[in-house]
Amino acid sequence: MFINIACGIAIISSASPMMQEKLNYTATETAAIVGLIDVFNGLGRIIGLRYPII
Repeated sequence: MFINIACGIAIISSASPMMQEKLNYTATETAAIVGLIDVFNGLGRIIGLRYPII
């Protein structure tokens, strides 16, 4: 569980600078996309607790 949380935080923290540098997105565009990533990350954690795979 710890590795899952750490990886999710690492992806969210590096997504904005990576998109701005590699894809030439503006700060507003990256904020919207990172917001969506964050929402789905949170939903995945809630659904994963409710309906565990294992």
